[in-house]
Amino acid sequence: MKFIKFLLIAYFTIKCTSTFGYCQSIEPLLSFKIDSQLRVFENRDKLSPSVNNDILYIVENYHEGGYSYLSGSNLETKTRSRDDYGVLYAYNIKTGKKIWSVDLKSPAATSPSIGDDGNAYIATKGWPRKLHCIDKSGNPLWSYSLSEKVYSTPAIGKDGTLYFGSDDGLFYAVNSNGAKEWSYPADGIIRFSPVIGSDGTIYFGSNDDNFYAVSPEGKLKWKYYSATDVKGSAAIGADGVIYFCTDDTKLHALNPNGESKWVLKLFGKGSSGTPAIGSNDIIYAVSDYGIHAVDKNGNQLWRKRIDNNLARNPSVGFNNIIVVGNTILSGITGEILKILPIKKDTILLVYESPEEWHQSEEQPDIYTGAGTVIGDNGNIYFSDSSFNYYCYKVPEFGIADSSWPMLGANPSRNSNFNSSPGDDQIKITSFTNDVIPFSITFESKSASTYKIEASHDLKKWDAIGEAQGTGTAVKFTDLREALFQKQYYRVKKVE
Repeated sequence: MKFIKFLLIAYFTIKCTSTFGYCQSIEPLLSFKIDSQLRVFENRDKLSPSVNNDILYIVENYHEGGYSYLSGSNLETKTRSRDDYGVLYAYNIKTGKKIWSVDLKSPAATSPSIGDDGNAYIATKGWPRKLHCIDKSGNPLWSYSLSEKVYSTPAIGKDGTLYFGSDDGLFYAVNSNGAKEWSYPADGIIRFSPVIGSDGTIYFGSNDDNFYAVSPEGKLKWKYYSATDVKGSAAIGADGVIYFCTDDTKLHALNPNGESKWVLKLFGKGSSGTPAIGSNDIIYAVSDYGIHAVDKNGNQLWRKRIDNNLARNPSVGFNNIIVVGNTILSGITGEILKILPIKKDTILLVYESPEEWHQSEEQPDIYTGAGTVIGDNGNIYFSDSSFNYYCYKVPEFGIADSSWPMLGANPSRNSNFNSSPGDDQIKITSFTNDVIPFSITFESKSASTYKIEASHDLKKWDAIGEAQGTGTAVKFTDLREALFQKQYYRVKKVE
């Protein structure tokens, strides 16, 4: 008798490659929380974290100065001007302990994006405006001066080139040494992160009602008229189709040659965010109404109202479970499975009247950052309106097996279709799932041990063997018959 086996591959947790429709219980535990300080101001730009190789990168913007005092014999009122600053932090994702911090000398305007080499890139919006490069040990390597504000989180090419848009209407390419390679003019500001396709083509939208495709050399390949502003980043499917939303609550699908594949009007009246792609090529998009699930042919599968204070950039986890801000939803129905606790916090409000500076404490409305990160280890990371950062651990959870499961494509936020996996990811190169014996081949690291486990319910896992890493591909074969009609497998690196 033959048994059907389904393979699940794991990056310390599981990542499904072949199932859709299974819904597990969600019981997250708060792993650690990084508290904001009273000096911070509101996270109005909805800056959010990035994760790369066991390091969590976060940013905090804060006030310093901005007070009045009496001076001289006539007690004349004088003021010290307010200065605003930003700090980039690196934290250990396992312990929540700070590794290092770098003073950016100005408030951050973008969330950090991380290259395959571990370098972090972040733009600041005060004076002087700069794009900073900081290595994985916290050493500033270089900074590139910006003529106008940049809110476009840089996308990172395989050669280390950074691509980003600016409020000056130019789209920039800056090389890995911090030198400008070229710029391309749009007819409006470019405020959202570009994305990089499998062939190196860079895609971005502007508020000039156009969506652009530019070659790595800075030449226009095509321009698509979207009829209204493009107010988010894009997602790229495994077949190269590009998905993005416009300010009239429409979801667009473009073929790689720039021709429209389909356009779907989402429910709602306001702008939408950046779509994400789950397994089985399901596209998830959020409007001011709520979240929508759409198949790759443009057919809406379902929609569900959600809190309008949530970010409009969904992330997709194992089995198409969706995370929007601090809310976890079913990828089948949109049903809310769990709301992760966050708290209303107190921040500092500093402002200047015609005669003097004032300072007070306030509690901003609660909302979450632009995009929640699902880490390779299954943890969920997000920010809130007061620059608090949260890490929730969800048992047996991981990233969806898709080309673009979250804003920025991956936990590093580098927006590159071809980005290499992190050090903790295990790349499966081949497997058999319909015959006995079952075998799986995966890339390994030398001097590492890998445990292969099996389960029939995705809850209880039993070890069925081990493999020693060689620095190359390793093949494991299970000679036993499957014990259940549906048997699941996962590979874990032993720490």
